[in-house]
Amino acid sequence: MDIKEKNISTAPISLESNLKLEEKDIDSIINALDAYIHNNSKIGIDCFENYYNEVLLGCNLNIVWFTDDYIETIFEMKFIEEQMRFNKTLNFTVVPRYGSYSNDASYEDVIDMLELDELRELKQYYKIGRFNICRNGMDISTIDFFRMSSELYDIILKSSICVISGARAFEMTQGMKKVVYYTGIAVCKSYTESITGFCRNSGKLVFLRQDVGEHSFEGFKDRAWRKIQDDDKIISVAKITAKEYYMEKYNDKKTSQRQYSCYN
Repeated sequence: MDIKEKNISTAPISLESNLKLEEKDIDSIINALDAYIHNNSKIGIDCFENYYNEVLLGCNLNIVWFTDDYIETIFEMKFIEEQMRFNKTLNFTVVPRYGSYSNDASYEDVIDMLELDELRELKQYYKIGRFNICRNGMDISTIDFFRMSSELYDIILKSSICVISGARAFEMTQGMKKVVYYTGIAVCKSYTESITGFCRNSGKLVFLRQDVGEHSFEGFKDRAWRKIQDDDKIISVAKITAKEYYMEKYNDKKTSQRQYSCYN
């Protein structure tokens, strides 16, 4: 948290909605986390049903997963392992940073994580080629497809779905024309409230699906004059926020997802 405070121009980070894990035994901590995660008031945008139908029930898909923070990446790799166990036809490629930038996970970090006993099954998937790690990922602390390596370009070219972590990466990949992508954001600072439309004090969690070539938020500079109310707070927001994109596209115009039968 200290690292983020020093490196984010839109600091400070709001800690008002944080979950404090004061329980001393593992079961109590798990129960507290479970209750927090499944609290409907904490979910601002939830496209997991889309993800379940499109990815977890998909056939022979190549999923590209862009990582962000170090600790977050460990949990994401465990989630990837569970997905690959559930659907034997899925292939994943993780794209960490080329090197160490701030608190981001690097290629070497991800290689080291595979030695964790908790990820032993993922290591087996790595050995047989179902799980891969991009060696030449982004050489900056975000995503910029105008400076990607030839290795990353080839990975994107063959991908079915992209999953992108990090609010800055979410901004940089707007309008991506190649594939559908999903992104997860924890709203906790003024920058994220401006692009999502949720107040940072709410601690909302956003899991958004963005269609090929679309922008799920636009006009960031309009936050200088555009104000909206979220809960009891007035916040500065972009011309179009992720909340507005989601309400227009997925709440009122939800379409049925194609389901596949070869996930066992």
